Amino acid sequence: MTERPLNIITISSEMVPFAKTGGLADVAGSLAQMYQQAGHRSIAIMPSYQAIDKNKMPLEPTGIEFDVPIGHNREKINVLSSRAVTGVTTYLIDHPYFSNRPELYGTALGDYHDNAQRFILFARASLELIIRLGLNPDIIHCHDWQSGLIPVYLKNIYDNNPVFKDARTVFTIHNLAFQGLFPPETMLTAGLPWSIFHIDGLEFYGKMNFLKGGLSFSDHITTVSPNYAREILTPEFGCGLHGLLNILQHKLTGIINGIDYSEWNPRTDGFLPARYDATDFANKQIAKRLLCKRFGLEYQAEKPLLGMVSRLSAQKGLDIMAECLPRLFESNLDIAVLGTGDIGYHELLTNRKQQHPERLGLKLAFDNEMAHLTYAGSDMFLMPSRYEPCGLGQLIALRYGAIPIVRNTGGLADTVVDYHQGLQKANGFTFNEYSPAAFSGAIARAMDLYEDPPLWRQLMARAMSCDYSWEASARKYLELFYKLK
Repeated sequence: MTERPLNIITISSEMVPFAKTGGLADVAGSLAQMYQQAGHRSIAIMPSYQAIDKNKMPLEPTGIEFDVPIGHNREKINVLSSRAVTGVTTYLIDHPYFSNRPELYGTALGDYHDNAQRFILFARASLELIIRLGLNPDIIHCHDWQSGLIPVYLKNIYDNNPVFKDARTVFTIHNLAFQGLFPPETMLTAGLPWSIFHIDGLEFYGKMNFLKGGLSFSDHITTVSPNYAREILTPEFGCGLHGLLNILQHKLTGIINGIDYSEWNPRTDGFLPARYDATDFANKQIAKRLLCKRFGLEYQAEKPLLGMVSRLSAQKGLDIMAECLPRLFESNLDIAVLGTGDIGYHELLTNRKQQHPERLGLKLAFDNEMAHLTYAGSDMFLMPSRYEPCGLGQLIALRYGAIPIVRNTGGLADTVVDYHQGLQKANGFTFNEYSPAAFSGAIARAMDLYEDPPLWRQLMARAMSCDYSWEASARKYLELFYKLK
């Protein structure tokens, strides 16, 4: 018996190609498109940010206007739409909270002070829009704390609305460290009953926790890798919610993310000076030469170039990398770092750059073209993460033949197999202990193998043959959705 197509609504605070701060946007946008390609009705809802390039992605007025309650006030909402994601209608919630801000969540100085009100409004407006469109969803797929109140509202405010009578909610944790914590009086702003402000509801050490609401009130929870799903049950990675997650583990599933191989493919990548693939990667040296030039490094074909494309934050292991740079530069290697993030890490890496200007290339920016070139031009790719729910960087690096060197945590452990396990299985190098010594030791092992070009080329071919496309991930989500029905 063939299963009937589902009505799936993706609700996310960011989505490619509209607006992005991290992997959340890639996941939400790619999955929405995969649902449509698998024959389902796929609709997405997100905020209409000032940062969206309206020239590249024109947004059409829908004529839909309505008010939503925020505390004692009512806020007027306009709804725009776009078909920029092929086959998917994306509705965008238009309000000055989003359209009058240059960034999505905050600036380098900190989060916006009214993020609670902003994402309360987003949640209420999304559900009111679904009602007005009469969408009758089967699945509402919510992503991260910014949409965490949607399952809460569905169980407490909209539970008798016929539009939602068949709806099941799936809440995906992309990074448990970001929870949306606000003062308890935020319950009044959200219009939620105090009866659910307790340890088994939205209360978390005296505060209101948006992500905890998504966990407690959703029909199922997913996170972005099987290993991370296990890790968050422990005090080390549970961010204070491990007790609750152990209670809820019967409805917790880890599904590894994928990447979009139409964008991340060295055989077709328009950002590269020359194309290559797993059968012939000679042109990778052309990308390496250009990358060295862009970062102000001296190109030497036989000298390994280690790349890093990352948000510069404590999660990403910048502290242990910065500490071991002097030791690394005693070896015959250069490093190129592309990214932006916390001011403290900007200053730390700038200082290291001044100490080793001819060995460390540094660009403190998000630059998509440079990101493609860094993956293509690097011989090895660094991800010494303190923790990593899934990680997309290592998946892209594999595709481009930049051998990943990663800490054995979260999704990195699910996707990178250490060379010690044998060349037939290996695609990179891993280390366990979060320390400069362990990280530099993994790099040293990679350097040793790099000195054997035939074996290194075999490892590259193996890495580039790995398949982490979105199709496999989407199939697992769809299997889960049908089980919930």
